[in-house]
Amino acid sequence: MRGNSEAGISNGQGWIYSGFIEDAEGALRPQSYEELNYCFGCHSGIGATRDGIFSFHRKPDDDFPGSSWHHWSQKGMRGMPERFRADSEMEYSFYLKNNHAGDEFRANQEVINKFFDFEGNPVPAMFARLHQDISVLLYASPQRAMQLNKAYRLIVEEQSYTEGRDAIIAPSVNVHKDVEENAETGVKKPLQGF
Repeated sequence: MRGNSEAGISNGQGWIYSGFIEDAEGALRPQSYEELNYCFGCHSGIGATRDGIFSFHRKPDDDFPGSSWHHWSQKGMRGMPERFRADSEMEYSFYLKNNHAGDEFRANQEVINKFFDFEGNPVPAMFARLHQDISVLLYASPQRAMQLNKAYRLIVEEQSYTEGRDAIIAPSVNVHKDVEENAETGVKKPLQGF
């Protein structure tokens, strides 16, 4: 990655990133070079963005109430409909149905219990709600939100951002501790159409 913590780091797609993060007391401090590089996990070539950022093409359509630019805290996501992908599938529904969970670690049991039955089949009524209101997926229950806040506070106190920034409530069981070189991935058919 080209750049440094003082001037920022280029993602090679026209954006230079520089940012601040909480210190152990919760005040903002400049991110180190290594911490800034972590940002490129999402803000580079993941294929889910058009130019390395998420905001511009996610602006609500003009017919959505309050669709002009505003800070996210001025209007929540309640009532915001799910967006269509380029292939006419619903975006979040596609992710859920293919990942069978709501996060990359497949550890968010709250989402799993809400959108899938005991056999792992989609719950049609919940997906119908999701089509009309993405907050049913994106907003955690107050209890889970408090657990996530406590877990993230530990990351802040430890200043362990280089080990990940995802607040994890319990150890992840869907992560390989070690990966054998040249091992099969198990992916039979890659997903396309993002």
